[in-house]
Amino acid sequence: MFPKQQIPITTYIDHKRLKIPKYGTIQDFVEQDPLAIKTISVRALWSLSNTRLGRPIEQINTPLMILQPGNDEIFPLDYTQHLFDQLTCQKQLCVLPDMTHTMMVAAPHIAVKPIIEWLNGLYVNGEW
Repeated sequence: MFPKQQIPITTYIDHKRLKIPKYGTIQDFVEQDPLAIKTISVRALWSLSNTRLGRPIEQINTPLMILQPGNDEIFPLDYTQHLFDQLTCQKQLCVLPDMTHTMMVAAPHIAVKPIIEWLNGLYVNGEW
């Protein structure tokens, strides 16, 4: 295949099945949003699937919060839990039970609350 060949995102994500309140499906959202990514190059897909982390996950030392939708259609909770369990840094896994992969667009007001609480917990007495 050609590295610059563009592949529609719909090839691997079912845009018609995933819903976003107020927009309809992801497909409807993508059609309305001029900044939405509609295709990805073969080179980019290869890079995403073959690039190693800069260091092993166990060596990450930056505090890390993972926000996981409970009904994520793309990344199952077991997968996220597996990654989370490997982290040795200060960490928090926040599962939002009724949310889907589109939570940051569909319900940012719900997703932001635990993020703010996490950040406030890290910032103590004027220091990080």
